[in-house]
Amino acid sequence: MTAVTLTPSHLPADLAELLGQFTAAQAAAQEAHNRLMVAPLSARPPLHEEAEQAALAAREAHGALASATARANRQILDSSAGAFFAHVENARTALAQAEAEMRSAAHAAALHATAATHAGRPVLDTDTDVARDNPGRQRAMYIVSETRDLLGMLPDAID
Repeated sequence: MTAVTLTPSHLPADLAELLGQFTAAQAAAQEAHNRLMVAPLSARPPLHEEAEQAALAAREAHGALASATARANRQILDSSAGAFFAHVENARTALAQAEAEMRSAAHAAALHATAATHAGRPVLDTDTDVARDNPGRQRAMYIVSETRDLLGMLPDAID
């Protein structure tokens, strides 16, 4: 049996269902085999039959999945491309959110640095040398820069 490394959410619904059936059959076969391996010798004959039946069911489920994927090339291409673009868009959203959060963190660090050096004086402007030199602000802005670079590197095509 060849390895199956498919992800259900990347497949058309009917193939995802077959994948689930295969995965369940494979797990049942493994469990039956494990029970057989740890059973005392006297208890093995009925467990051997159970393990063989479970292994046969797993092979049949594997064959059904293999046949269905061979017939569904166009659907797999469409489904996997759709999943690809959805994942890229999710990553884009997460990176944009991370950039905004780090920009806010940098602003908070600038305010902290400014307030720390302006005790007893008004704190209205955080665009100061002390704020720009604050290590927390600098690290946060570095992450903002790196995140922007990552956003620019996200793929816009699958091929």
